[in-house]
Amino acid sequence: QRRPLMVSVTMETTGTMLLGSDMAAVVNALKPFPIASLGLNCATGPQEMAEHVRWLSQNWPGLISCQPNAGLPELVDGKTHYPLGAEELAAWMERFVVEDGLNLIGGDVVEVSPPFDPSGNTALVGATMLFEILCVLAESVRGRRDAR
Repeated sequence: QRRPLMVSVTMETTGTMLLGSDMAAVVNALKPFPIASLGLNCATGPQEMAEHVRWLSQNWPGLISCQPNAGLPELVDGKTHYPLGAEELAAWMERFVVEDGLNLIGGDVVEVSPPFDPSGNTALVGATMLFEILCVLAESVRGRRDAR
């Protein structure tokens, strides 16, 4: 039985993967395979992913996915902080859906949650925040037919 294969890559702030491959190299390497979707995963925020999402929308024939961090991580008072809130992250994702035809959206639960939740429910807090982001996005694109 065949199952869909979804591939995501990490592009650094340098515009390439860790070993220097750019998005064109990724696409050329993966085109021969039956991949259901290709996209970007965490390491950067949506602003840093924007040119890659746009490039994929123009050069990848399949579905496109994006799972950004809530911005580039910052060190604040000795703790990791992700600067984007739910509405700002959702606005970026809406832009990707409307302007670039993004098909699949997601996020890293740990990276959108507080780095430490004293109640011991960090994953639950992160999942709740991710749900909030996705709800804002879903409401903003409801009924649109301009995505591919």
